[in-house]
Amino acid sequence: MLEEEIALAEETARAMRELADTVTYAPPLRLAPRRRARRGSGLTLRDRWVLRAVPFAAAVAVIALALALVTIRDIPDGSVVPPTSPKPTPSGVPTYYAALIKASGEQTAPEQIVIGETLTGKRVATIAPPAGTTFAGITGAADDRTFVVDTQPGSLDPESEPWQPRTWYLLRIDPGAANSATLTSLPIPETAAGTDVNAIAISPDGTELAVAQQPNSLSHPDARVYLRVYSVASGAVLRSWSSAAGGQFFGGTKYSGPDSNLALAWIGQVGLVFAYSKVKPGETVDGSQVTPRTVVFAQIRVVSFGHEPGGDLLADSRLARSLTTGARKPPSPLSCGIATVDRIVLAGDQDMLVCTGTGEYRAAGPLNSDLCAAGPAWNRLGLLEYGLGNGDSDRTLSQYATRCIGPLVQLQALWSDPSGDTQLGFLGLRRSGGNSQPEFGQFKNGAFHPLPTPPTESTVQGLDDANYIAW
Repeated sequence: MLEEEIALAEETARAMRELADTVTYAPPLRLAPRRRARRGSGLTLRDRWVLRAVPFAAAVAVIALALALVTIRDIPDGSVVPPTSPKPTPSGVPTYYAALIKASGEQTAPEQIVIGETLTGKRVATIAPPAGTTFAGITGAADDRTFVVDTQPGSLDPESEPWQPRTWYLLRIDPGAANSATLTSLPIPETAAGTDVNAIAISPDGTELAVAQQPNSLSHPDARVYLRVYSVASGAVLRSWSSAAGGQFFGGTKYSGPDSNLALAWIGQVGLVFAYSKVKPGETVDGSQVTPRTVVFAQIRVVSFGHEPGGDLLADSRLARSLTTGARKPPSPLSCGIATVDRIVLAGDQDMLVCTGTGEYRAAGPLNSDLCAAGPAWNRLGLLEYGLGNGDSDRTLSQYATRCIGPLVQLQALWSDPSGDTQLGFLGLRRSGGNSQPEFGQFKNGAFHPLPTPPTESTVQGLDDANYIAW
């Protein structure tokens, strides 16, 4: 019997050596620990056969796994689904970000992509757009390595012709490799000229891309709005909805800047979250003044993939949350309002919305030239978590106060972990007499921890930079 076991071991070792140069990675095989025999009792003949079979079974399992890995590596198109779980740093945030930033200081310069480390700000790679184009949008999957970007001719200069055609690319990063980033053309159809791309969002597993778009919006502002889900690998339309423009979808028309990666979000792989609102525009008075616009309603809606494709976007979606609209008299509690419609951040793949809540706990009183009031802080804001499902509870994640108002007072989450306990975003509380910019950092356990700000190009950091950054 011993000779047979030795021969089996040698045959197994030889087979493994022949496979070694074809396998790039094989995870360690973890066997359950052997059960200890009770003291005073010997092993039976059956027990001995079981123990002798373990090495043989392990070898067979490893060989089978190796063959499977070789098969995956040799798939002709090389498409392997990326991992669905993020790779967080020890602090709980994604290791890398990808951001759009101008290639030079000229207004008409194209946008390039900068990849950097979230915690240190260290630049890992820079990717230039194809010649004659600019990157026009970026959205990231959950693995922190897979992104979809689109390009348009020319630049994102507000003075240039808006709503240029979009061409789609897959961006994969591997910071440890010799080539740390690769850009691959995708078969997703190019959008037609005159199409407003309202929002883009790649699925958590990186295999599907959702695009909200409004064709012919240049000549027909009330044209139908479409939400389509494409296969990243084949470019095929997997799901599609449309709706007449009776209100504002996905935060409304986008006239300049990158395609929004925050006006649309995935709930796992089973649905999409978007906003729908109706705003009554201001009216001209005496040809010189405009009355304030009136927000009739603002909603967060969810469309699930259980419906047949080709349906109506409103009829096939459900109302998940109504947002606060209109002026509120102090004191008023923190609540998320109209600003949420184009800045949708979900807690991972859960149906929990992380949004900026505002509230005033007393009248501001007279404001000085810095738009700050004397006395205690009165302008309160915070990060809230709203449940979008049935019975989901709400909670306040963090809250802050300031005596000032204006563009430098802002709070905005750009990313959240699956638990909702950690966010990345901007915070600016501008003090009286101060003119400090909002800071980028991590929100955790109700506190804010500043981090190096990803490359930005606006004069006021924060909300203007939201759609330039992806994780």
